[in-house]
Order: sequence, then structure tokens, then C-alpha cells
Amino acid sequence: MSKLKLIQAPKLIVLCIILMAAFFLVEYASAQDVPAVDSEEWVGKMTGMANGDVKLFIARTGTEGDGSVKGTLNMAFGMSQGGYGAGTITSTIAGTVTNGILKAELLGDVQVSAGTFGVFGELIGTISETQISGTWVVDHIAGSHSGEWFAEKIQ
Repeated sequence: MSKLKLIQAPKLIVLCIILMAAFFLVEYASAQDVPAVDSEEWVGKMTGMANGDVKLFIARTGTEGDGSVKGTLNMAFGMSQGGYGAGTITSTIAGTVTNGILKAELLGDVQVSAGTFGVFGELIGTISETQISGTWVVDHIAGSHSGEWFAEKIQ
């Protein structure tokens, strides 16, 4: 009986990994850069340990300016922690605006000399009628990168 339990444990672990991968794949696909009809377009820059461009679409749903956020992020960095060399990060963004605070999750890939790896992170900012500014962090296999960002509303 104990041999049967030992054989089932690795199968359960593999099943959990497959389910987690499927969940992240569905989240990644649902957060693609497709603006809602009544969404606002915002573009900006990322600075810090990596530099890049951010493009957001914010669909306002509440009377206080609350809403949902979708977008894309593309960054380049000179040297990764862990010695993987220079690389690029491509990510989707999905989150919300509540009481003037934008909070979004990042999910994507980093390409470095050793290959392509998954990344995840967070984008936080304070939003006004025409500008957003805040901080970002992206975690990956070798550590993390962080910095500041800003975006302006496209008129």
C-alpha cells in the first residue's frame, strides 16, 4: 500500500503543475492588448533597473473614476542578476483603478542569452485626469528588477 502512495504523489505534483500552467496561460491570453470601445489610451515609460514602454487601456466603470486596466509592457535591460546577460521583457498588464490608485499584475516572458523564462510582477501608480506615476517590480528566475514609471493619457 505504501508503494502505491509513493507512485501517486509525483502524479499529483505533475497534475498541480499542469493546472497552474493552464491557469497562467488563460490569464495571459485574457489580458491581451485589446481596448474596450469606451476605454482611455495611456502611453508611458518605465525607468530604473530596466527601461521600456508601457501602453494601457483604462475602461472607467464607476462614478469615482474606478475601472479596469489592460495593456502591454516592453522593457530592455543591460545585465540581469545571476549573470544571464542583457535581455528584454515582454508582458501583459491586467488590473484595476480604485480611488485614484492603479494596481495591476504583469505576466510575460524575459529573453536572455540562456533562453526564455517566465516573469511576473506588479505595477502600482497614482492616477489623475491626465497622468499616472508610480513604481513597478518584475520577478524572474534570477531575481527581480524594479523602478518607476509614468504614463500620459492620449487625447
